[in-house]
Amino acid sequence: MRRRWQVKIPPEISGVIRTLPPGQKRRLRNVLRHLETEPRDGKALLRELSGFLSYRSVPLRVIYRIEGAAVQVHAVGHRRTVYEEFTATLGISWSGGKPKGSPNPPRNRGKPVSRAIIEDRR
Repeated sequence: MRRRWQVKIPPEISGVIRTLPPGQKRRLRNVLRHLETEPRDGKALLRELSGFLSYRSVPLRVIYRIEGAAVQVHAVGHRRTVYEEFTATLGISWSGGKPKGSPNPPRNRGKPVSRAIIEDRR
């Protein structure tokens, strides 16, 4: 029999969960049940968030920490914003994330490289 961990969800996180669409709530419920038996399945976070783990439930992320015999949930949210919002509550700045890209991306001129290669092979 597997060990059962107690998943602790603070009231502010419960409020966020209540606002989610039904499909996301269902997936999140399954994630929380999974964390009761396998809390170490999450991805260990790095740098400013070391000590925390993140579990993926598309498009949501659950940020949590294992504290003794309990899993303490610290944040639940959309993958794009949850890390920034969580670090703001901790009072630290988020240096992770993907680059936003150039506001003026370069325009390709001429034919694509793949077409040029095919023409060269003929």
